[in-house]
Amino acid sequence: AQEYKNKIYLAFFLILLSVIAGIAPYLITYDIIINFVENSTVTPAYLLVMAVSVGFFLWLRSFLHTKGLEASHEAAYDTLMGMRIKFAKKMTKLPLGNISEKGTGSYKKNFVDDIESIELILAHLIPEGLPYVIAPIIVYIILFILDWRLALLSIASGLIGMVTVMFMIKGGLKKMDTYY
Repeated sequence: AQEYKNKIYLAFFLILLSVIAGIAPYLITYDIIINFVENSTVTPAYLLVMAVSVGFFLWLRSFLHTKGLEASHEAAYDTLMGMRIKFAKKMTKLPLGNISEKGTGSYKKNFVDDIESIELILAHLIPEGLPYVIAPIIVYIILFILDWRLALLSIASGLIGMVTVMFMIKGGLKKMDTYY
């Protein structure tokens, strides 16, 4: 993927911006609630501006995420194409006896399934993984600034969710060998 690293960097940056844009509506909603509770003189014009702001940030999040995924998928599929071309060239140099001995299913698995598994890493894990790790950190920092008790409750529920997901992944990985 070395020759497509700029597209991967662009995808990472766009998706990170989309994650940040996705946090903004929650901050706007928090501001609205605080103004209702503390000031009780919230005007319709203020609510309209806030509603338009929420809509804009939701649109911006979707737009940036889509553009980021476009860039990451272009880089991923260009990389997969290059890998398949190299693999096919290598196979043309193998003796036919080796292919018959190992079985065509094995080569099909390498050519299609194994190379395709790289797509997940290049198109999703790299450009989406780190921004979605950074997002909770940003949210927790904001929560600790706003209300430390709410932040601690959020961390506890997040840990319970992570344990549940780990069990699901562990069970799914055991079934993958049977699937293959």
